Amino acid sequence: MTVVLQAVGLLVAVLSGVVAVAALVLAVRLLAWPLRVLASLALGVGHPRRPSTNGNEPTR
Repeated sequence: MTVVLQAVGLLVAVLSGVVAVAALVLAVRLLAWPLRVLASLALGVGHPRRPSTNGNEPTR
């Protein structure tokens, strides 16, 4: 009986770890968009990171 309880406990621990990692990834993805918007506003929207090309020049 104790072996079954240990197996169930291990399964619950693994599942809770998976759920915690999934929640962390979801929270980071949800928070990344407003942080990016705030960062772009702080840096200035009128300044693109890369100089824009007409599409004729090859990208390196």
